[in-house]
Amino acid sequence: MLAWIRVAVREIAPALDKEAAEAAHEWMADGCRSTRQALMAGQADTVTIIHGDTVITWAVRRVQFLPWAHRAGDHLSDCADRFTAIPIKRLKANRTQSASE
Repeated sequence: MLAWIRVAVREIAPALDKEAAEAAHEWMADGCRSTRQALMAGQADTVTIIHGDTVITWAVRRVQFLPWAHRAGDHLSDCADRFTAIPIKRLKANRTQSASE
């Protein structure tokens, strides 16, 4: 997530006014370290860019990913039968086919 914020800040920095662009470059050079440290300590953090009347804030926090449910188990959730897996090869074939039409 932090990498996505860095990319977004880097992308919008050229369009910002001088003060906001300097703040963006300062955060990319140094400030993201404090954000990374906060994340490693389990704390949330925000990154805010102010450009004129526009305020852009990214909020970042650590998340705990849960394991995928095993579909061969004895007890599946009620919604297990509503969704079917689609092989990736089939998805790619459909994209190629619709692009050529």
